[in-house]
Formats: sequence, structure tokens, C-alpha cells
Amino acid sequence: MNFLEKLNNTELDLSAFNYWIAKKTFSLNRSSFYESLGGMIRDGTPSLRALEFLCEIETDFGAKKGTSGIYFLAQECIASLKSTGMLSGALTTWIPPEEAGLIRNAEERGYIDEALFQVAKTVKGRKEMMTSLIVVCLYPLFLFALCVVNMYNAHHRIVPIISAFASEERWSTQMYLLASMSAFVIDYGLWLSVGFIALIILIQFSFSRYTGPGRSILDKIPPWSMYQTFHGVNYLFCISSMLQINIPLSQALERIEKNAENNKWLKERINTIKKHVLSGQNLATAMKNSGHDFPSKLCINKLLLNSERTDSISEMSGYASQWLEDAKKSVKKTGIIITSVIGGFVFFFIINMIGAIYSISDLLKQ
Repeated sequence: MNFLEKLNNTELDLSAFNYWIAKKTFSLNRSSFYESLGGMIRDGTPSLRALEFLCEIETDFGAKKGTSGIYFLAQECIASLKSTGMLSGALTTWIPPEEAGLIRNAEERGYIDEALFQVAKTVKGRKEMMTSLIVVCLYPLFLFALCVVNMYNAHHRIVPIISAFASEERWSTQMYLLASMSAFVIDYGLWLSVGFIALIILIQFSFSRYTGPGRSILDKIPPWSMYQTFHGVNYLFCISSMLQINIPLSQALERIEKNAENNKWLKERINTIKKHVLSGQNLATAMKNSGHDFPSKLCINKLLLNSERTDSISEMSGYASQWLEDAKKSVKKTGIIITSVIGGFVFFFIINMIGAIYSISDLLKQ
């Protein structure tokens, strides 16, 4: 009997572990959840039935236990829908607050299917931007790593041979550069690696926390510009969604500011815009006078041109979609620049190493 009790306890522990894993990994495929649920609701399936159908799919219609994030979230959404009449109440602990806010606002006006597709598009766009940047950086990083290996070999093999045949006074420019570059990498390589890792951590930390001098300049260059784009697109989608259901502008901004509680950078920008709105300015003018160029200077100017139009709110959502597409293209261009810079350095080192080898041949002939 004790053995059976232990087995039951183990099963309970595994269930809790499966839930924890599912929740941690859900962000990887949450766009699939948005599209599946949004598609069924758009086709006329009631939200409750759509969620139940998702659970049935994830359990192969009862043939296996549900262990995926989609299954667990669908279960919680069903419970929320039955208790409060809204499924969005279950989303807050599963997805980023800006996405949860957008879905909640749309559910209040009865267009949750549109919001789900909109959020899925944003998530996919962000993923594509990051994937594009990683892909275009992999090749030059591989070349750079190969270059470092060659520098190591040059320092321990080629440079000693050069020193054995000729004193430094007889070295060619290529020999001297090869020796200097390889010595620098060997002597300071560890510190450079530590510094590079520290820089990445510092940049990651600064995204949502640093608001001091120079941040307005940083927001114009990658990767801070991409961070501003991510939040700018979400901001436009969210604000247009709330305005379309007649939520007062100041309250809409207050909701977005509340969702940005853990993001000092975003909260500062929303708070400044809200202050100008409370002083009587329209949204476009408030964003211009905030002094942060958020979401972007070009975006603000376009919204100013359309601020007197009756369809300016829907225009805002449309512009956010276009901006997302433009941002993906911008990331690819940034990747090409990074590739060109690193590739140029690698090419220079290889040419210099070949030149140094030929110089050794010239020394041997003398």
C-alpha cells in the first residue's frame, strides 16, 4: 500500500512538473494558440467550445494526458470564462502584459478574434526579426571564430618561424601586423570575451531600465531601436483597440502604463504622453510634445497628418502593421551591415596572413 501511495505522489509531482515546463515553454508557440483560437471564433464557434476543442486536440480526444502549454492555458481560460464570462482573465500569468491587455480590451468590445490574430502577427514579426538577426550574424561570427583560431596558430607557429629567420627590423608590414594582432588576441582574448559578455548583459539590462542621459540617442541605433520598435508596435495596436471601444484616451493610457509597471523605460514614455493628454492635447500632439519620439518620429508625424480624420484610429492600427513589416526589413539590413563589418575584418586578416607568408619566402631567398 505504501508503494502505491508513493506512485500516486510521484504522478502528482510529475503533473506539477509538466505544468511548470509547459508554462515556461509556452512562449515558443503561443502564436499557434492565438491563431487556432482566433480562427475557430472567427468561423462562428463560441469561445467556450473553441477552448474545449483545443483541449480535445491536445489530448488526442482523450487518448492521452494533456501536457502542453496550450492544453493547460485552455483549461484555465475555460475556468475563467465560466466564472467571469471572459477568458482573458487567465492570460495574465502566461503571456506578456501588453499582449494580455490587447486581448482583454478586444474581448470587452466583442472582437477577440481580431485581437488574437493581431497579437499572433506581432509575435511572429518579433520572432522573424530576431531570427533574421541571428541568421545573418551566424556566418560572420563563424568566420570571426575561425579568424581567432588562425591568430592562435599564427602566434604559436608562424611568428616563431619569422623570428627565427629575421629580426624585427627586417620584418615586412604584413609580418608586423600579423604578429601584433595575434599577440593582442592571445594576451587579451580572455578579457575581451569577458568584456563582450558583460556588454551584452549591460545592454539587456538597459532596455527596460535605463532612462538617463543619452537614452534618446541610443533609441535611434540597434539594438535599442529594435526594442523601441517592438514596444511601439504593441503600443499602437493596444491604444487603437481601446479607443475603438470608446474607452477615454486618458484611461487607455493609464491601462497601458499599469501594464508597464516593470518597464521603467516604457512607463516613463506613457506617463509623459498621458500628462499632455490630461492638459487637453490630442494623442498625436501629446506624443510629439512628450519629447521622447515614441513610438517613432516618423510615426508621430504621420499620425499628426491624420489626427483630424474620422478614421484616424483605424489608421493607427494599419500603420502599426506596416511599421512591423518595415521593421523586419530594417533588421535584415542591420544584419547585412554587421556581416559586412565582421567579414571585412576577417578578409583583412586573411589577406595580411597570406602577405606575411609570402614575405617569409622573400626572406628565405635573401
